[in-house]
Parts: sequence; C-alpha cells; structure tokens
Amino acid sequence: MNDEGGRRKNQERMTKGKHSALSTQHSALSTQHSVLSSCPDHLYSARLVLSDVDTLIPRGAVRTHHGMITAVGRRADFPKKPDCPETDLGDVVLAPGLVNAHAHLEYSCCRGMFARGPFVPWLRRMIEAKRRLEHADINAGTAEGLRESARSGITCIGEVSPFGLSALWLEQSGLRYVFFHEVIGLAPPPYDALLAALEERIARVPAGPRSRIGLAPHAPYSVSLPLMTALRERFHAGKDMPFTIHMAETPSERRCLRDQTGRLAALFRRIGFYDPAAGRDPATLAASPLEFLAAGDPHGESPPDLLIHGNDLTAAEMRILAGRSFPPTLVLCPGTRLFHAARGQVLGRALRCGLPVALGTDSLASNDTLSIWVEMRRLIGLEKAWGPREAFAAATVGGARALGLEGQIGVLRPGYRADFIAIAPPRVFKSSALCLQFSVLSTQHSALSPSALLRSWLRPKAPPCVRGVWVNGEAILLRPLFGESGD
Repeated sequence: MNDEGGRRKNQERMTKGKHSALSTQHSALSTQHSVLSSCPDHLYSARLVLSDVDTLIPRGAVRTHHGMITAVGRRADFPKKPDCPETDLGDVVLAPGLVNAHAHLEYSCCRGMFARGPFVPWLRRMIEAKRRLEHADINAGTAEGLRESARSGITCIGEVSPFGLSALWLEQSGLRYVFFHEVIGLAPPPYDALLAALEERIARVPAGPRSRIGLAPHAPYSVSLPLMTALRERFHAGKDMPFTIHMAETPSERRCLRDQTGRLAALFRRIGFYDPAAGRDPATLAASPLEFLAAGDPHGESPPDLLIHGNDLTAAEMRILAGRSFPPTLVLCPGTRLFHAARGQVLGRALRCGLPVALGTDSLASNDTLSIWVEMRRLIGLEKAWGPREAFAAATVGGARALGLEGQIGVLRPGYRADFIAIAPPRVFKSSALCLQFSVLSTQHSALSPSALLRSWLRPKAPPCVRGVWVNGEAILLRPLFGESGD
C-alpha cells in the first residue's frame, strides 16, 4: 500500500508539473495567435471544394485571413493578388474537417486489451485495468491516438479526461478541442470542498484560442442526483460551459436507476461503489435518465448537453428531449455499439424524432479505431435510414453543434474558422450510368454531385486518404507531434 501511495503521489506531482507547463504554453500560443493576426490573406485552390453536404464546387478555392474563411467559390472568380499567396493543392477535394464529438484519448493505451462482449462484464475489467494504468503509458497512448486522429482528417475533438493528462497533448497537436473534466461521485452534500477542487482542476487547463473547457458528469448511475444539481448550479446554468454525459448505454442502467437491481448495480456493490444494502436510496440516484438531466435545470434553460450512446432511450424520451428549448445532441458511437453488441433502435429513432446527432469514437478500450470515416461507414451499415449525406453531416455540422461550435466550424463558409482537410479523390466517380475519371472532372463536372462524392468515400471498406489538415489556417501535420515533413 505504501509503494502504491508513493507511486500515486509521484504521478500527481508530475501531472501538476505538466499543467504548469500547459499554462505557460497557452500564454505562448496566445502570443503566437496575436502574431498570426498580422499575416496576409491566403488562397487555397483544389480540383474540388466540398463546402457542405449539398455544395460541390469544381476547380474551387477558399480564401483565409487571420485563421478565418473570408470567401469560397470557383478559382476563376479570385483574381491573383500580390499580397495573397496561393497554395494550389492539385488533385484533391477540399472539405470541412471532421469532428469527433466524444473521445477518451487517455485510454488509447488500452487498444486490443479487451474482447468484445456485453457492457457490464467489460466495465468490470475496465475498472480493474484503469487502476493499473501508468502515466507513461497514458501519455504514449494519447500521443499516438492524436496522430491517428489528425491523419484521418479529424480537426476537432471532444475529449473526456479522467486523468487530466491529455490537455497538454491536445494543445501540442494544434487541433481544436473541448476538454471535459470527468466527474464521478455519490457522496452526499455538502460539496464545497469537492467543487473547490474541481474549480482548481479547471483552472489548471485554461481555455485557449482553439479550446473550450467543459465537465463530464460521468453517468446517472455514477453521479448522485444532489451532486449533479450542484454541478449544474455552479458551472452550467446561465454559463458557457458544456456538459457531456454517458446516457442510457445499456438496459441494465435503467434497472440500476429504478431500484438498484440488475448486473450493473451488483457490480458496483461488489467493488464497494454502492452501499451493499439492497434497495434504492431516492436521495442518491435519479430514478430515470430524464430526471438526471433535469437536476438543477428543470426547465431545460442551460446550454445543450451532449448525451453519449443513448442506446436505451425510448422514442418518448427522445421526443421530449428534441422538444426542449435547447435540445441536447445525441452522440452516436457505432464502433462501441458493435463492440458491446448493443440493441435498440436509437440510430433510426434519433432521425425520426428530430434529435440532433453527432458522431464519436469513444475509446480504444471499446473500439478498434479513432477514425470518424470508419464510424460513418458503420453507421450507414447499421441503420438503413442513414445515408452518406446524413452521416457526413453528423461528422461535421452535427459535431460542431454538439461542442458549442455551431457557426464556427463544420462547413467551409465565410465567417467560419479555416478548419479543413484535403482528401485524395476517388479513382472513379459513379453518377447514374456515367463513370467519370477524376482527370476529366473539369470538363464533365455537371454529372457530379455531393452525394456521389460522399458515396464514393463511404461505400468502400478503406477510408479515403487524407493528404492535409488545417486548423485556423495552420497546416497541422507539419507539427513535431506528427513527425511529417510536409502537409
């Protein structure tokens, strides 16, 4: 026990040192951001520009200034200017960057550690493994997870952090991100000390020009109802701090909330997280997912939540959520759904109920990839109501809305951030009965459509090749973390 306690204290000291370095780096990056504001315009041209899911521009161009998009259109409509250098990207498609609205990069070191299977047995093994994780392994896995994410075209990540280590890596990556501090606890009030400690954690990871800070009350079964109320009142109601919550992932969760029976409740009793006495304490847990969401915000006036998974949400619950003044976004994680063989009709039901949807990869402890392309393809395969257009919208504008960045990222449009990716074109486009080689797009572009392009990317098993990634107009893959000589 003494050795274990010493190891934990050393890790805590290292973490505080890293956060001190992060604060210094934020200051340096703010200075750099000011310097960048004096840079001239830049023009990026490409064979095709996919500005959104409905607009495809042949021989297009995007002009940026101060990391913002100022114009999008055909290259011929942009006269050459001596004070506006141009980068001709050649035979690529310029498209909005992808958004991973839910990730646990700190668990990337758990890749391949667990076999596929039901949620509760996996959770037991995950809890045991988490206690043995070393900070060095977490850091190495996080760095590799970021490399995989950026190289697959992700420009923005919603990161849920139990350890607080991934913020430094996210800042070094140059990607846009929302950093959610995870909160777990069933202790009764008062919460003065707990909330003060949480505010200290938040202060160690300040928001920057590419980042926001949020909270992740883990789930209705792992955060007490009074604590959720306190978190809402202190950090959420009337404030610009997003909340992300694992919600209705398994039917066992609903039984756990209703009367603390079932496999999930039994697991928590066995590990000492729940009181060993049977029966539900109404002062501790919410009785349902909707009661948990209403804690501290009965009228739904806080900023929209991110609800993760939602496999067991009913149609009635989805309609209630969709009808709120500020509807939450349901973040679907198809890879984790397949990993746990989750049932339910959440994928099609979300579309029918009009609930906003985004995509996430969850963690490599319950998925085999951090590629949103793979998640889009899985989503289409799992639910016939989803097509390439709906999947790509969820991976761009849907993710932007989920993370509170609507109107800033997700499409290529004047006034939006210059977050975009260059994608190698498919070898052959198919539109109706006509096959077009990419080399002749300039003369036969009338037969092309955004839907044909998206189908060509999402139907094959292999994801498209991403050749470049830009965030705020900066070529991200040139950063040392990615070890590449060119973007």
